[in-house]
Amino acid sequence: MNSTELRAALDQALTFAVYVLGNRTDALDVVRFAVDSIPVNAEQVTREVLLRLVRDTIARRGTRARPVEETLPAVWSGEETRNLPPDLEDDPARTAALAGALRRVCFTAVLRSIAETPRCAFVLRHVLGLPDETVSQILRTNSGNLATLRARARLPLERRLGPHCEHFDPGNPCNCRGRLGLALAEGSLRETDVEPATDPAPTCTGELERLYRTLPKYTLTDEEAEPLLALLRQPAPRKPV
Repeated sequence: MNSTELRAALDQALTFAVYVLGNRTDALDVVRFAVDSIPVNAEQVTREVLLRLVRDTIARRGTRARPVEETLPAVWSGEETRNLPPDLEDDPARTAALAGALRRVCFTAVLRSIAETPRCAFVLRHVLGLPDETVSQILRTNSGNLATLRARARLPLERRLGPHCEHFDPGNPCNCRGRLGLALAEGSLRETDVEPATDPAPTCTGELERLYRTLPKYTLTDEEAEPLLALLRQPAPRKPV
């Protein structure tokens, strides 16, 4: 792969790790470890190889399923709501960005409530949009087992979001605008959470796969990417004569 393709593959690996692990710091550490473990030069590295190494690193470290109640502040899932502060009422663009961050944190927390391997399968297929054949290669499984993994992921997602989330069903009681005022008031949503700042509002009633495809992709900064690209560009060691 050339440098542009390598950079894109690294960004995809970061996105995968963020949505499986739940936070960018741990995800970046896993991507760095995966890149450092590649024993060949960049010409032999593929996107699938990099994603498989990230997945294997996650599996070795272990990332247990965590109940949503452990990862979301209580006010995000209760019945209370609060109006937006006046400055946000007058700033629809900023409100949309903050609501996108709220959505991303919430959807990621729900993902974390799923067992690790089904979670990986769901993220690879429905957040990254990879074809089933590629996902099977990354997870080292067959198509029949992959279908089972995806079903195991879908059921708890539907149970959690189906009766609550406005994006799953506009008639549901939980809406981002009402939660946003609470999250800002109690400090559980910070300015630093708004990245990327333009999450699209989902319009895919009842379709979990499309709902999760609206989640934004993460990208490495130049400062983060350069050391990883330098490692990948290293020539393969010469064989002894």
